[in-house]
Amino acid sequence: MGRSSRDEEVGKLDAPATRACADFAEGYPAARGKTARLALADKVSTSVAGSDNGAIADRVSAVGRSANDSDAAWKSAAAALTQACRDAGWS
Repeated sequence: MGRSSRDEEVGKLDAPATRACADFAEGYPAARGKTARLALADKVSTSVAGSDNGAIADRVSAVGRSANDSDAAWKSAAAALTQACRDAGWS
């Protein structure tokens, strides 16, 4: 199975990925309701635009999809994004 160029750079923490990780970490504690979650997901989606880090971009998309779902789905997507950020070297 072939890999896209985006997949090959999953470890690269470029400026858009760094911004998305920071924006998410800053906004996550206050994103308790669905409206706040959707607003945070929109912000992080804008931040990650142009990133070559496929793992973080994919996790941001999952956060967006789960923002209007159950608390469990939101927390799971949030944990996966946080882990992708850490795996790329963000702290």
